[in-house]
Amino acid sequence: MGSPSASKWNLESEWLVPPQQARSRKSMEAVLNAAEELFTSHGYDNTSIADIGARSGVSTGSIYSRFPDKDAILQVIHDSFSKALTDASADAFSPETWRTASAAHIVMAMVDRFFFAYRTYPGILCLIERQRLVNPAVEERARKWNNLSIAKFQALLADHASEMSCADTDRAVTVVHYLLHQTLAMTALFEQEQAAPPFRLDDNRFERDMMEVALRYFGLPDDTTGWRRHPWQRLPGW
Repeated sequence: MGSPSASKWNLESEWLVPPQQARSRKSMEAVLNAAEELFTSHGYDNTSIADIGARSGVSTGSIYSRFPDKDAILQVIHDSFSKALTDASADAFSPETWRTASAAHIVMAMVDRFFFAYRTYPGILCLIERQRLVNPAVEERARKWNNLSIAKFQALLADHASEMSCADTDRAVTVVHYLLHQTLAMTALFEQEQAAPPFRLDDNRFERDMMEVALRYFGLPDDTTGWRRHPWQRLPGW
């Protein structure tokens, strides 16, 4: 987890009572930092408001004055992470940034972006994957993010149809997106549970294999030998 940062949390989220004073803001950030650490290390169900209060140094009464329940804390954490992802994607996937890139380069970047995310934020992403199965608000927010990510790559590949042999580029982006999402999510969950996944997130050959699969599905030549890892930027505070 990154060091606490004022820019990390969305304190304008609908899921909390926004702080009006600097002291209240600091306390709320301490609660959110403690909750994120506990949710990702011990699990959401195994964490209580009392645990969060003890870790953050904020009384349970003060926590309840800002958050109606533990679920609201989870929603603010996910809301803040999603907002940070959206803000970062606006720059990372701007059309101008990829104007001279080939279709193969864009597809490999799509794969590389997934690996970067799961290697950098495995805790929060595993928390989201677990909670979206049982929490409608988390599922809706995650689905919106996935749709946004798909739309960005569809837009980047829109002018490269002549380079690919697949008949439906938009559908191909959706298929590859969810293939990567499900494969890496399951790998991260297995690693978090200290199980034995067939591949590991830090395995560069695994990433190259997924790039080859994606390139072939799009009908693009295997150009992984010329790939150089993209310099993705970490999310501020995460």
